[in-house]
Amino acid sequence: TTVTTFKLPWRLAFLPDGRMLVTERAGQIRIVDHDKVDPQPLSGVPAVLDMNLRGMNNIALHPKFATNSLVYFTYYKPHPTQRDAATAVLARARYDGKHSLSDVKDVFVADSYVTGPSSARVLFAPDGTLFLALGVPIPPRAREGVATPMDAQNPASVYGKILRLNDDGTAAKDNPFVNKPGYRPEIYAMGIRNSMGLAFHPETGELWETEDGPQGGDEL
Repeated sequence: TTVTTFKLPWRLAFLPDGRMLVTERAGQIRIVDHDKVDPQPLSGVPAVLDMNLRGMNNIALHPKFATNSLVYFTYYKPHPTQRDAATAVLARARYDGKHSLSDVKDVFVADSYVTGPSSARVLFAPDGTLFLALGVPIPPRAREGVATPMDAQNPASVYGKILRLNDDGTAAKDNPFVNKPGYRPEIYAMGIRNSMGLAFHPETGELWETEDGPQGGDEL
């Protein structure tokens, strides 16, 4: 049953009152009230680069949303001069319950740009930390400051990784590579091509992840 239609929808989050916030890749966050899409998107959303999976991506509510009204979302911030390059960003904002985001802040910004397909997924853990998966771009681009597929195995890069962060964007203190020379402290898992989904197993509590594979070979 078709409930409603969108332009390149990416992710949704249910509000406590049953409404949904839905991201559209071109850079909008829409409200769905039961089976109707509100024609007015949320204001306060930053500019995005909508190209090769990039754009407005994931959205999630803070575990204490009922008291702090905080919404987290991932997007790709355009390069100031290179039209095909963007940086993966995790942002936080306060939602007024209607059509506005305020106190919008980039709490985590990736260390370089990407010019190929890359996605950004975010998921809150039961302990209040959050997991942020950043895809590595394929094919490579020989350009200074631009990530390449090899960065998935580069411990100094955040691309091609699953990161574990505090809700303010800082590295969780008990991450596996904290204080290890040459490794970003935010890293939780390496060698991730392009994560398209994150979820916790309801019985074991394990983190499960799905990712694109080149020319087939998708992985769980």
